[in-house]
Amino acid sequence: MTAEQMTAVSRGRTLDRFTVPEERVHVPGGGLSRIDIDRACAAGRREAGRFTGWAPADLAVFLGVVLTDAAWSAGLPALILFAETEIRSRSVTLNEAAIDEAALSLRELPQAGPWRERSRIRTVVLAHELYHVASRRSGRRSAEIEAHAFARQLTGMPFSPLLYEWAVRSTRALDPKQYPRAAAAAKG
Repeated sequence: MTAEQMTAVSRGRTLDRFTVPEERVHVPGGGLSRIDIDRACAAGRREAGRFTGWAPADLAVFLGVVLTDAAWSAGLPALILFAETEIRSRSVTLNEAAIDEAALSLRELPQAGPWRERSRIRTVVLAHELYHVASRRSGRRSAEIEAHAFARQLTGMPFSPLLYEWAVRSTRALDPKQYPRAAAAAKG
C-alpha cells in the first residue's frame, strides 16, 4: 500500500495525528475526557521515567518476564492483538503475525522512518506490555493509554504506538475479499 492510499483510507488522518504528545488520538469514542487522557499519559511517562535508559528486552529480564513468541489471528478484522500479557505469571506473548502485518502495512510510509521496521515495532509492543507488568494495571481504557505513553517514552518513539494499529486497519480496509467488514467501514 502506498502512503497516498493509507492517507485516503484514513480519511485525511496523517502521521501528524499520531505525534500529539498527549495521545489525543484516543479522544474520539474513547469514553475518556481530555483531562483523563492527560493524566493517563502523565502516569505512563512517570512509570517510564523509573526505567530511563533501559532497553525493553533488558527491562523484561529485570522484571522477571517470561517472553514468548507466537502467531495468531484475532478472528475479527477490527481486532488487532499485538500481544497478550498475564500480569500474575509475569508472562508476555508477542503476536509475531500482527507485528509482521504492521511492518508490511508501514513499508511505504517513509515518514515513519526506522519505526516501521519489524524489530522496532516488536520493541515498542514489548515496552507497551511491560507497562502492564511493571504497573500491575491492565484491562481499563486508561491503562491502555498509560501503556502507550510508557512505550513511547521508554523507546523514544516520536509518535503514538497506535500508528501500528491504524496501519494494519488501513491495509485491511483495502482488501475487501479478506476483510469485507473493514472495507465496508472504510467506505463509510
